[in-house]
Amino acid sequence: MSGPQQAPRGLGTVRLRKRFVHAGTLGVVATAVLCLAGFVRISFTPGGAPFKWSSNLVTYVIQSAGSDDVSDDSEKAAIRLAFRAWEQVEDSVIRFQEDTGADATRTDFGANDIRMVIFDEDGSSGFFPSGSNIIALTPITASTVDGTIFDADIVFNGKLSFTTNPGQDTSRFDIQAVATHEVGHFIGLDHSGGPKATMFTTIPGGTTYARSLCADDEAGAATVYPSGGNGRGTIQGSVNFNTGGGLAYAQVIALTNPGGIYAGQALSDSSGTYRLEGLPPGNYDLYVEPLDGPFRIGDTIALKNQTVSSFRTTWAPQNPVTVTAGGTTGATWSAVGSPTLNVNAGSGGRIPIGASGQLVIGGAGLDNVDSVRIPGSGVVVENFTSGSPITLTVTISANAGVQPGPRTLEVKRGSGEVAVLTAGIDVVTPPPTLSSVAPTTLLATGGTNVTIDGTGFVQGSQVIIGGQLATGVTFGSSTQMSCVAPVSPGTSLPVDVVVMRPDGEEARLVGAVSYEVAPAPVSIDPAIGPISGGTTHVIKGSGFGTPATVTFNGVDAQVLSVSASEIRVRLPANEPGTVTVSVTAGGKTGTLSGFTYVDGAAPVVDSLSPTSGPLAGGTLVTLSGSGFDSDAQVRFGGTLAASSGTTSTALSVLTPAASNAGLVEVRVTNPSTGLSTLAGTFTYSDTVAAAPPAGGGGGSSSDCALSDPSGGAPGSAWLLVLLSLVLVVRRRR
Repeated sequence: MSGPQQAPRGLGTVRLRKRFVHAGTLGVVATAVLCLAGFVRISFTPGGAPFKWSSNLVTYVIQSAGSDDVSDDSEKAAIRLAFRAWEQVEDSVIRFQEDTGADATRTDFGANDIRMVIFDEDGSSGFFPSGSNIIALTPITASTVDGTIFDADIVFNGKLSFTTNPGQDTSRFDIQAVATHEVGHFIGLDHSGGPKATMFTTIPGGTTYARSLCADDEAGAATVYPSGGNGRGTIQGSVNFNTGGGLAYAQVIALTNPGGIYAGQALSDSSGTYRLEGLPPGNYDLYVEPLDGPFRIGDTIALKNQTVSSFRTTWAPQNPVTVTAGGTTGATWSAVGSPTLNVNAGSGGRIPIGASGQLVIGGAGLDNVDSVRIPGSGVVVENFTSGSPITLTVTISANAGVQPGPRTLEVKRGSGEVAVLTAGIDVVTPPPTLSSVAPTTLLATGGTNVTIDGTGFVQGSQVIIGGQLATGVTFGSSTQMSCVAPVSPGTSLPVDVVVMRPDGEEARLVGAVSYEVAPAPVSIDPAIGPISGGTTHVIKGSGFGTPATVTFNGVDAQVLSVSASEIRVRLPANEPGTVTVSVTAGGKTGTLSGFTYVDGAAPVVDSLSPTSGPLAGGTLVTLSGSGFDSDAQVRFGGTLAASSGTTSTALSVLTPAASNAGLVEVRVTNPSTGLSTLAGTFTYSDTVAAAPPAGGGGGSSSDCALSDPSGGAPGSAWLLVLLSLVLVVRRRR
């Protein structure tokens, strides 16, 4: 397992944010500038070192609370599939590993020792003020010297509505689509200029196209994290005015020839020089277009104060341009200034193969268009009508047998002037269908072999049962798949079965299966413990009853309390290694794998007092026990408490503030070993007076908003943080 990296001393670092906003907004706040190359990477200065993890294996943690909008934990499966989409890029070695041994109840995502995906339901992160149009963002800590990423987190705006079932409500944002976009930032990619690309700046509610990557997204992963046998190539050159001088900050687009599929995008620099990297071998048609929408100057902070050239969209006269494996091909051409035709917005444009659909575009001069076409073959314009100079409605069909993927639309006047909507059309394979699932009753402990019948299945499809990913998925044919069912999600009600293809299209059979009533442990927290035992752990699941017995690799644990969905136990001693946890109740047994014994000292808590306090925090709480490190950490509901005094047998802390009244878990962790124990629960109330700090004196704590995790060279790093915050404020006015 690759643990979180720490910034070396003396190396300047800065934490920045990448944001993803609603469709229809005019700008996206980005607190980094561009490396002006294909698929657009994040860097601190134009031409500076672009962001990249130093390891090809990056860990992450999904915060245990998940989303308030999802009741069955399916948001966690969606997030895992988002990371998996980037892992499956051909010619790329970027890989991710979910750190199941970490404390997933933590909420301090800004800490550099954890990379967390979290839903900010109450606005406590400070990223989402009232009325914010930000869907999610990815704060990144990176070196100001060489671009090495040290930490990154993904934060969803919980004030908005999310879903894992886009058919449920088209106003909700699809969690998997948003997460897939944010993982792109997580690995160092910026926004790109195609509306149907995963890394475009906006996404409408109810859409799922961003669940899968387009060729430009894949080119980014394959170039930043290349495999040893990467056989991709490059096109480079310059784009200029026909009267002389380069086209500053222009988009250079590559489409496959003859298919016309959006394959890659680059931004030229101030002199018109560009570089399109990560293209698979083949033929491409190139064109250059200005940053006049839908991708605009404000979509990246790099161009905020730059002068961007205005010119007419122009195809490269040398098309098609051939790319060879590992080779570099040159392409330079010129464009004319003074455009009078523009396409800067699009709505619709989802075209199933073998069917037709509509695309409504917006722009200027659209009442004087003579022809409309889709470059490439197999996708054709049936007709178009202009309602005004600023709108045009186009009916498009996709012939049977064409390749799916984003396409570009071109409008043209009799004078020869053209304008385009880059990657504004999404040609899709019709979604799969489900007709039956057998058997319809599954073991609560998981492991049932399931057969699924339907249509439109392909290799690489995933199966989700009750919001959880199935294992052992086997593609039999386009009409049948099989899998091994996961454990019960903890409900006695029927649950859905979903088949999801790699392109993100899904079929759902609502309430298709039910789980038998039996102990079904789903999780244990903490998931790591000392070989000496003695720590307190909580097992969650369903079907628990009294009496219940719990064993760790056959060794009995002390059962402290039991409810229908939760068992609290005292860990028995055991040998080091990963063991199976078994829960028995009512004559039936359920098992859970993945608990790990390690050789190390863990804290033991005997008592906690007081057990309640106000929402405002500040209550002095004393925990008595043994084995406390001098820097032992205490968290209330995942939030770190301020220490007021520590010995090996007693901890005194001031409770942090809480947003909502109610019970929270209290956890003690020894940083030296990473081992934790659950100390009990604490009740937050808005009617309880806070106990004064020890000694009767007043006290306060604060967090420094500007910090240099490297411990050195703070001046330049802090300046960059301040600059980025100012830009955020100005962009949001």
